[in-house]
Amino acid sequence: MPPKVKVTKEDIIKTTLSLVREQGDAALNARNIANALGCSTQPIFSNFSTMDALRQAVIDEARKLFGDYINREVESGIYPTPYKASGMAYIRFA
Repeated sequence: MPPKVKVTKEDIIKTTLSLVREQGDAALNARNIANALGCSTQPIFSNFSTMDALRQAVIDEARKLFGDYINREVESGIYPTPYKASGMAYIRFA
């Protein structure tokens, strides 16, 4: 029976996104991500063939998060126009 997976692909993406938000793009390397997860680099490269694949997954997750920010602000009705709501969501996201 194979060992149970302790670090999932989603955990890696969320941790990496958090690192990038806190420390910037320079923090996106396997060693920093592994330290944040409390594991070796092996789970990272088991789930992603290259760091570029991980980088793309993080970009996709950030775009999804940004879309959620915009939708939430537009649907809240706080601002008079969707244009202003999307601008405020952009500022909050940044």
